[in-house]
Amino acid sequence: MNLSGESVRAVIDFYKLNPESDIIVISDDISLPTGKIRIRAKGSAGGHNGLKSIIAHAGTDKFKRIKVGVGANEGDLVKHVLGKFSKQDRVVVDEAIRNAASAAEVMVICGVEEAMNKLELQKVANEVRKGIITGVHAAKAGHPGGSLSAADLFTYLYFEEMNVDPKNPQDPDRDRFVLSKGHTAPGLYAALANKGYFPVEDLLTLRHIGSHLQGHPCMQHTPGLDMSSGSLGQGISAAVGMALSAKLRNKSYRVYTLLGDGEIQEGQVWEAAMFAGARHLDNLVVIVDNNGLQIDGK
Repeated sequence: MNLSGESVRAVIDFYKLNPESDIIVISDDISLPTGKIRIRAKGSAGGHNGLKSIIAHAGTDKFKRIKVGVGANEGDLVKHVLGKFSKQDRVVVDEAIRNAASAAEVMVICGVEEAMNKLELQKVANEVRKGIITGVHAAKAGHPGGSLSAADLFTYLYFEEMNVDPKNPQDPDRDRFVLSKGHTAPGLYAALANKGYFPVEDLLTLRHIGSHLQGHPCMQHTPGLDMSSGSLGQGISAAVGMALSAKLRNKSYRVYTLLGDGEIQEGQVWEAAMFAGARHLDNLVVIVDNNGLQIDGK
């Protein structure tokens, strides 16, 4: 392991690579909790003998690297590093390795910054999933399946795509979002909470009497909501109306709506879609969560 640099040097020479732009090193890191990933554009070895060897043979420390946490215990460090993971840790590490490989692919195609951004979005999406489970468990009711299948969608929209600001939720120039499949409100609430519209702790009050987080979105009570919803098929019509309003008032904001794949059996959905096409509403984005499930089966 400590002679890693010799192998890397052979690859660099054979393929005539530039270490600072053409190689990505994935290594373990005992300073990170098990399963955590960290991306760096460059850096020192940090006491890692394998990285020291690579730096010495590559002649630079300015190569991209991905660190996968393997944790550390209070016992024999060498035994910990060379020993086997527990079954529980094995699952976590396997997922981290897959995520590291995915991050490396993004780094090759799009660069380090994009890979770091994707990793951050994955972390937020996991927090959204935790929020969904927390809320539904506390309520002893709700729709976890459709919420979880849309967790990545909620995360990307609120943390990457849409122009929104929790400090100014009524900004007239903000982008709008309509959850047409309103029964998956736990997913939307979790995203809004992690974005900062209200405390994450509020998720524990889901569906409780007096809570602003009820079973379906209510724009009169929950910060960050642009439309109340619940009756399947109607959300897209509201979104179309918002997009048309923007066109008529020469506003530049965009309107996003999320539908379920079962919901699109409603005729109203296609009436709204045809109207949007006829009015050339290119500021409308319609997303279908194609999870293959609905209330009476697939």
